[in-house]
This record gives sequence, structure tokens and C-alpha cells, in this order.
Amino acid sequence: PFIEDCLKGLYLTYVRNAKFINEQSLPAITFMGNCVVELYGLDLNASYQHCFVYIRQLALHLRNA
Repeated sequence: PFIEDCLKGLYLTYVRNAKFINEQSLPAITFMGNCVVELYGLDLNASYQHCFVYIRQLALHLRNA
């Protein structure tokens, strides 16, 4: 479960920081996005499970908006 905890923390940190994008923070956000993609590519089964949950949550938020 270590990789799953890492992926969850990584995604949540990325989302928190991606809310505030400006000209100065754009390179850091881009770098973080590339890191997220690389690390999610390490374990595709765990990545699929996380992505399924987060996409489902997004769909519920959009439906209720």
C-alpha cells in the first residue's frame, strides 16, 4: 500500500497547488504535473484505481453543480 499512499498524497498536493496558477508558478506546476504522470506510470493497477475514484468524484461534483 506504500505506492497507493504516495499516489494519493501526490495527487492531492498537485490539486491543491494547481488551484493557484500565475506566471511565476506555472513552471513549478508544469514540473509537478510531469512528475505526477511519471509516478502514476510506475504502477498501472494502483493508478487505475485512484483515477477511477477521482474521476467518479469529479463527475459527482459536476452533476451537483
